[in-house]
Amino acid sequence: MTKDIDDLIRRQQARELANATLEKAAGQRKHDGGGTYLATSFKQRDDLPVLASIRKMSDKVVRNLAEIGLHEPVSLRMLPGRWWKANVDAAEVGELREYGCGYVTLLLSSERLAEIGFEVVDGPFEAWANVEVASAMLKANKGKFWDACISNRPLLPVVKGAESYAGYDNAYTSEELLAALDDEKTIKVYSGPYDTKDDAHYRLDVRWESPE
Repeated sequence: MTKDIDDLIRRQQARELANATLEKAAGQRKHDGGGTYLATSFKQRDDLPVLASIRKMSDKVVRNLAEIGLHEPVSLRMLPGRWWKANVDAAEVGELREYGCGYVTLLLSSERLAEIGFEVVDGPFEAWANVEVASAMLKANKGKFWDACISNRPLLPVVKGAESYAGYDNAYTSEELLAALDDEKTIKVYSGPYDTKDDAHYRLDVRWESPE
Protein backbone atom coordinates (compact mmCIF):
# COMPACT_ATOMS: atom_id res chain seq x y z
CA MET A 1 0.00 0.00 0.00
CA THR A 2 1.18 3.53 -0.62
CA LYS A 3 3.07 5.39 2.09
CA ASP A 4 0.42 8.11 2.41
CA ILE A 5 -2.26 5.52 3.26
CA ASP A 6 0.00 3.89 5.86
CA ASP A 7 0.71 7.28 7.44
CA LEU A 8 -3.00 8.15 7.42
CA ILE A 9 -3.91 4.89 9.13
CA ARG A 10 -1.21 5.33 11.79
CA ARG A 11 -2.33 8.88 12.56
CA GLN A 12 -5.97 7.83 12.81
CA GLN A 13 -5.14 4.88 15.07
CA ALA A 14 -3.03 7.15 17.28
CA ARG A 15 -5.91 9.63 17.62
CA GLU A 16 -8.38 6.88 18.48
CA LEU A 17 -6.02 5.42 21.08
CA ALA A 18 -5.53 8.85 22.65
CA ASN A 19 -9.28 9.46 22.77
CA ALA A 20 -9.94 6.04 24.31
CA THR A 21 -7.29 6.67 26.97
CA LEU A 22 -8.77 10.05 27.90
CA GLU A 23 -12.30 8.63 28.10
CA LYS A 24 -11.16 5.77 30.28
CA ALA A 25 -9.34 8.15 32.60
CA ALA A 26 -12.43 10.32 32.88
CA GLY A 27 -14.67 7.31 33.55
CA GLN A 28 -16.91 8.27 30.64
CA ARG A 29 -18.62 6.24 27.98
CA LYS A 30 -17.63 6.84 24.39
CA HIS A 31 -18.94 10.21 23.16
CA ASP A 32 -22.44 10.47 21.76
CA GLY A 33 -21.28 11.88 18.43
CA GLY A 34 -21.99 10.23 15.11
CA GLY A 35 -19.72 9.26 12.27
CA THR A 36 -20.10 6.52 9.67
CA TYR A 37 -18.48 3.11 10.08
CA LEU A 38 -18.12 -0.07 8.07
CA ALA A 39 -19.07 -3.26 9.91
CA THR A 40 -20.27 -6.77 9.11
CA SER A 41 -23.72 -6.24 10.64
CA PHE A 42 -26.08 -3.47 11.69
CA LYS A 43 -26.09 -4.71 15.27
CA GLN A 44 -25.40 -1.99 17.82
CA ARG A 45 -21.82 -2.11 19.08
CA ASP A 46 -20.30 -0.96 22.34
CA ASP A 47 -17.13 0.12 20.53
CA LEU A 48 -18.92 2.76 18.43
CA PRO A 49 -20.38 6.17 19.28
CA VAL A 50 -24.03 6.03 20.30
CA LEU A 51 -25.20 7.89 17.19
CA ALA A 52 -22.86 6.16 14.75
CA SER A 53 -24.21 5.24 11.33
CA ILE A 54 -23.27 1.78 10.03
CA ARG A 55 -22.78 0.59 6.46
CA LYS A 56 -22.76 -3.18 6.26
CA MET A 57 -19.80 -4.50 4.26
CA SER A 58 -19.55 -7.64 2.17
CA ASP A 59 -16.99 -10.38 2.74
CA LYS A 60 -15.05 -8.99 -0.23
CA VAL A 61 -14.74 -5.58 1.39
CA VAL A 62 -13.72 -7.21 4.68
CA ARG A 63 -10.89 -8.99 2.86
CA ASN A 64 -9.85 -5.85 0.97
CA LEU A 65 -9.62 -3.84 4.18
CA ALA A 66 -7.80 -6.63 6.01
CA GLU A 67 -5.12 -6.51 3.31
CA ILE A 68 -4.30 -2.94 4.36
CA GLY A 69 -4.50 -3.72 8.07
CA LEU A 70 -8.02 -2.43 8.81
CA HIS A 71 -10.63 -4.43 10.72
CA GLU A 72 -14.18 -3.62 11.73
CA PRO A 73 -15.43 -1.20 12.71
CA VAL A 74 -13.68 1.00 10.15
CA SER A 75 -14.37 4.73 10.16
CA LEU A 76 -14.84 6.21 6.70
CA ARG A 77 -12.79 9.15 7.95
CA MET A 78 -9.76 6.87 7.71
CA LEU A 79 -10.21 6.55 3.95
CA PRO A 80 -10.97 10.02 2.53
CA GLY A 81 -11.20 10.31 -1.23
CA ARG A 82 -11.63 6.56 -1.75
CA TRP A 83 -14.49 5.06 -3.76
CA TRP A 84 -16.89 2.22 -3.02
CA LYS A 85 -19.51 0.17 -4.83
CA ALA A 86 -22.57 0.34 -2.60
CA ASN A 87 -26.26 -0.52 -2.54
CA VAL A 88 -28.44 2.54 -2.01
CA ASP A 89 -32.17 2.74 -1.40
CA ALA A 90 -33.68 3.79 -4.74
CA ALA A 91 -35.74 6.47 -2.98
CA GLU A 92 -32.51 8.18 -1.87
CA VAL A 93 -31.68 9.00 -5.49
CA GLY A 94 -35.23 9.69 -6.67
CA GLU A 95 -35.77 6.47 -8.63
CA LEU A 96 -38.68 5.37 -6.39
CA ARG A 97 -41.07 7.32 -4.23
CA GLU A 98 -41.16 5.07 -1.18
CA TYR A 99 -38.26 3.80 0.86
CA GLY A 100 -37.69 0.07 1.17
CA CYS A 101 -39.15 -0.83 -2.23
CA GLY A 102 -35.90 -1.32 -4.12
CA TYR A 103 -32.27 -0.39 -4.37
CA VAL A 104 -29.63 0.63 -6.89
CA THR A 105 -25.89 -0.10 -6.91
CA LEU A 106 -23.71 2.99 -7.27
CA LEU A 107 -20.08 4.00 -7.01
CA LEU A 108 -19.75 6.51 -4.17
CA SER A 109 -16.91 8.42 -2.61
CA SER A 110 -16.24 7.90 1.10
CA GLU A 111 -17.76 11.31 1.70
CA ARG A 112 -20.95 10.46 -0.18
CA LEU A 113 -21.16 7.00 1.37
CA ALA A 114 -21.23 8.68 4.76
CA GLU A 115 -24.51 10.30 3.66
CA ILE A 116 -26.35 7.52 1.80
CA GLY A 117 -26.19 3.77 1.24
CA PHE A 118 -26.71 0.74 3.44
CA GLU A 119 -24.42 -2.01 2.11
CA VAL A 120 -20.93 -1.81 0.63
CA VAL A 121 -20.19 -4.58 -1.88
CA ASP A 122 -16.73 -3.64 -3.19
CA GLY A 123 -13.85 -1.27 -2.55
CA PRO A 124 -12.02 0.75 -1.52
CA PHE A 125 -10.81 2.05 -4.88
CA GLU A 126 -8.24 4.76 -5.44
CA ALA A 127 -9.37 7.85 -7.36
CA TRP A 128 -9.13 7.26 -11.14
CA ALA A 129 -8.39 3.56 -10.46
CA ASN A 130 -10.35 2.34 -13.49
CA VAL A 131 -12.90 3.44 -16.05
CA GLU A 132 -15.86 2.79 -13.76
CA VAL A 133 -14.42 4.88 -10.95
CA ALA A 134 -13.32 7.63 -13.34
CA SER A 135 -16.84 7.83 -14.81
CA ALA A 136 -18.38 8.06 -11.34
CA MET A 137 -16.01 10.84 -10.36
CA LEU A 138 -16.76 12.83 -13.49
CA LYS A 139 -20.54 12.36 -13.14
CA ALA A 140 -20.28 13.61 -9.56
CA ASN A 141 -18.65 16.80 -10.88
CA LYS A 142 -20.86 17.80 -13.79
CA GLY A 143 -19.97 21.14 -15.36
CA LYS A 144 -16.52 21.24 -13.76
CA PHE A 145 -13.15 21.58 -15.48
CA TRP A 146 -9.96 19.53 -15.23
CA ASP A 147 -6.32 19.82 -16.22
CA ALA A 148 -6.19 16.57 -18.19
CA CYS A 149 -4.98 14.71 -21.24
CA ILE A 150 -7.04 12.73 -23.74
CA SER A 151 -5.12 10.25 -25.86
CA ASN A 152 -5.87 7.74 -28.59
CA ARG A 153 -4.46 4.85 -26.58
CA PRO A 154 -7.50 2.82 -25.43
CA LEU A 155 -8.72 2.78 -21.85
CA LEU A 156 -7.23 3.43 -18.43
CA PRO A 157 -4.72 3.34 -16.88
CA VAL A 158 -1.85 5.04 -18.64
CA VAL A 159 0.96 2.50 -18.44
CA LYS A 160 4.58 3.67 -18.34
CA GLY A 161 6.57 2.23 -21.22
CA ALA A 162 3.55 1.41 -23.36
CA GLU A 163 3.61 1.99 -27.12
CA SER A 164 3.64 5.55 -28.40
CA TYR A 165 0.39 7.43 -28.71
CA ALA A 166 -0.98 10.88 -29.50
CA GLY A 167 -2.38 12.88 -26.62
CA TYR A 168 -3.49 16.45 -26.07
CA ASP A 169 -3.43 18.37 -22.77
CA ASN A 170 -6.21 20.87 -22.24
CA ALA A 171 -8.76 22.25 -19.79
CA TYR A 172 -11.50 19.69 -20.33
CA THR A 173 -15.01 19.60 -18.93
CA SER A 174 -16.28 16.55 -17.09
CA GLU A 175 -18.58 15.90 -20.01
CA GLU A 176 -15.71 15.96 -22.53
CA LEU A 177 -13.74 13.46 -20.46
CA LEU A 178 -16.79 11.22 -20.11
CA ALA A 179 -17.27 11.29 -23.88
CA ALA A 180 -13.63 10.27 -24.33
CA LEU A 181 -14.14 7.30 -22.02
CA ASP A 182 -17.28 6.33 -23.95
CA ASP A 183 -15.12 6.35 -27.11
CA GLU A 184 -12.69 3.99 -25.31
CA LYS A 185 -9.91 6.57 -25.24
CA THR A 186 -7.48 7.07 -22.38
CA ILE A 187 -7.74 10.04 -20.04
CA LYS A 188 -5.15 11.18 -17.53
CA VAL A 189 -6.30 13.78 -15.04
CA TYR A 190 -3.57 15.87 -13.44
CA SER A 191 -5.69 18.11 -11.22
CA GLY A 192 -9.20 19.38 -10.62
CA PRO A 193 -12.07 19.85 -10.47
CA TYR A 194 -12.17 23.60 -11.09
CA ASP A 195 -15.15 25.89 -11.40
CA THR A 196 -13.88 27.71 -14.48
CA LYS A 197 -11.95 26.84 -17.62
CA ASP A 198 -9.49 29.64 -16.86
CA ASP A 199 -8.64 28.05 -13.50
CA ALA A 200 -7.98 24.69 -15.18
CA HIS A 201 -5.86 26.36 -17.88
CA TYR A 202 -3.83 28.14 -15.21
CA ARG A 203 -3.06 24.84 -13.47
CA LEU A 204 -2.10 23.32 -16.81
CA ASP A 205 0.29 26.22 -17.50
CA VAL A 206 1.85 25.86 -14.05
CA ARG A 207 2.33 22.12 -14.60
CA TRP A 208 4.04 22.72 -17.94
CA GLU A 209 6.32 25.36 -16.48
CA SER A 210 7.21 23.33 -13.37
CA PRO A 211 7.06 19.63 -14.29
CA GLU A 212 7.64 17.20 -11.44
